Amino acid sequence: MKRNIFYLMSSKVIWVLSGFIIHVCLGRLLGPRLYGMFGVVTAFTSIGYLILGGGVRRAVSKYTAANPDLVEPIKTAGLKVQIPFSMAIGAALALLSKPISSSLGDPDLSGLLKLAALIIPFTGILFVYVGSMEGSRRFGRTAAVSVTYAVSRAVFVLLFVLLGLKVRGAVIGLILATSLAALMSRRLY
Repeated sequence: MKRNIFYLMSSKVIWVLSGFIIHVCLGRLLGPRLYGMFGVVTAFTSIGYLILGGGVRRAVSKYTAANPDLVEPIKTAGLKVQIPFSMAIGAALALLSKPISSSLGDPDLSGLLKLAALIIPFTGILFVYVGSMEGSRRFGRTAAVSVTYAVSRAVFVLLFVLLGLKVRGAVIGLILATSLAALMSRRLY
């Protein structure tokens, strides 16, 4: 029990440090305008993150813990709900990108929001597998996915920005990190 708590707490600390490093570095590398654009993009993807992290993830975790013999059917049912739902949220963000960017007075945001919409389906898939691992009490694996996600997020975001891709590179880094974490969670599951 203590080891599981340590794994999860450590992964959360690494997650927070990763976010801190990203924001401090991007603030310096991008400057106020571009860093502000990154902030708007992450705000909208965070809304998707919050929506997807609640319902299906918790349900998969709860029902898996209560029914250990039904892990696979519960995970499959979670994916059947989460994939179309997360795709709909991503599509909504892409479709609303122009009105959002117009209302914020920055037409350059539209393309970034469309690109960022790709993060949301990967997040949905990731959450189902993480919920299943949590319900199966595989906390070490859950922590490994979280640490991989946090570290790859910082590395990819900063790498693409340093390569000169600016905010678009940061968003591409987020997409790659999320897809890597989803793939890893599927493999570790």
